[in-house]
Amino acid sequence: MGNMVKKVTGVNTPIYPSSTFMVSGARKPTEYFTQGIPDGEFLYQRFGHPNYKDLCVRLACMECGEDALLFASGMAATFALFFATLSIGDHIVVSSRIYGGTRGQIAMLAHKLRLKVSIVDIADLDAVSRACTKKTKVFFAESVSNPEVTVADVASIDRICHSKGKNILLVIDNTFTPLIVRPLTFGADVVMHSLTKYVNGRSDAMGGALVGKRSFIDTLRHPALGEAPLIGGVLDPKVAQEMAERFYQIEDRVEKASERAFQLAQILKRAGFSVHYPMLSLDRCPAGVLCGTGKEQGGGVLSVAFPTEVDGVRFVEAMAAEMFDDPLLGPWSLAYPAVSLGSAHTYVWCTTEARVQGEMKKWPPLPFASVPNGFVRIAVGYAGDQALFLLRFKKVLKGLGIPGSSLIDPMVQS
Repeated sequence: MGNMVKKVTGVNTPIYPSSTFMVSGARKPTEYFTQGIPDGEFLYQRFGHPNYKDLCVRLACMECGEDALLFASGMAATFALFFATLSIGDHIVVSSRIYGGTRGQIAMLAHKLRLKVSIVDIADLDAVSRACTKKTKVFFAESVSNPEVTVADVASIDRICHSKGKNILLVIDNTFTPLIVRPLTFGADVVMHSLTKYVNGRSDAMGGALVGKRSFIDTLRHPALGEAPLIGGVLDPKVAQEMAERFYQIEDRVEKASERAFQLAQILKRAGFSVHYPMLSLDRCPAGVLCGTGKEQGGGVLSVAFPTEVDGVRFVEAMAAEMFDDPLLGPWSLAYPAVSLGSAHTYVWCTTEARVQGEMKKWPPLPFASVPNGFVRIAVGYAGDQALFLLRFKKVLKGLGIPGSSLIDPMVQS
């Protein structure tokens, strides 16, 4: 008895850094490959691991789904989904306003699989209805589009995709609005996330996920017959554990970022700029979509159309150059010129890069909506002194001398 060690029961989930797992009998691997791996059992890290399962449960709960799959990136998640559900010559319908990486992936797959692709403006439900046919396999859109920040009417799109004679898999990328929009409750079949953003919250790790019904998830995760383990882009245990532990703060991160983004959007709108942010135009938002938390939130991302590309570039550079001392966080830039979101820091991105991406054509291009010159996406951070951040933002905007910025009162004492 003296050599026995009391079981440790920590409040946090431990990391399981194992690439392989012991099984209870010699016939178990054969059983797993024929029947699938039961919940709570593990065989090989590529098929899942305890930290993987822990994060899957949390993601499924957040999205009101039954189960989830994890990947090393959001792009890996979308690739696995398309590869699993599409065959040569299939027809898909895609929103004209989606992330540039997804545009490129769809163009690549369309070329290699000879897919028939219809690109539609999701704000035009008549166009959506005309594009969707009985032969359509997949409809892909974003709950809030990147970078134009257009809100999808998921419920109306669902009625089109699942109307009589149609059985279209409705896939919604909900990376921008976790906890704010819950696409599965509006009829979507699968929700995709780039976990790199709000779920992770620190810009220090990458990941992706698919969330949906367990029957669908099981077909993709089967160790012998599922596409996910055969593609092999699994999420590392250490990363999965860290993301799962950060789940406790995701609601606060999203709420703080949303609050600050709304304030920036209001400042820019009062100055006469063309601003894209859901809470500025609730009359144009589908009823009830932005109410996942019971609060009026539109997410932490907004876009603003500056008069010219030069003005947009100047704004990004001025935000990056504006240093200030935060009482809690110390000296840092007002914003970093970077392409991610969901972090403590604010990121500004001049979307001239999107145009360059569109001009680089290895595969035949698809008619996605072009991003206007001078368009800047602002991914607002959730940390730091909010009042000081807003004052510095007004100061930068006024100092640029861009039409409209003269209306800004920085209220900054010298």
